[in-house]
Amino acid sequence: MTKADANGLQQVADPVAVKLLAFIHDNSFAEDGLAGLTEGGSGANPFASDSLNLKEQSELLERNPARARQMIMAAGRDPKLFRV
Repeated sequence: MTKADANGLQQVADPVAVKLLAFIHDNSFAEDGLAGLTEGGSGANPFASDSLNLKEQSELLERNPARARQMIMAAGRDPKLFRV
């Protein structure tokens, strides 16, 4: 994503990739980004040990496994435990 110029300074080679990675980080892994991930839910991560919500977990696992996997990992848990 970066390359060195003639002076050895790093320059962004692919700005689209940088923007995409920043978006993914901000919306999936940052604590503030987790608040909007559950549609119609409480806004808390249902996989976090301090806010477990089995109903939201099962709905999310069935409806959107990729998002569930992101939230499981953000909660510091192993997605294999949830078979995703």
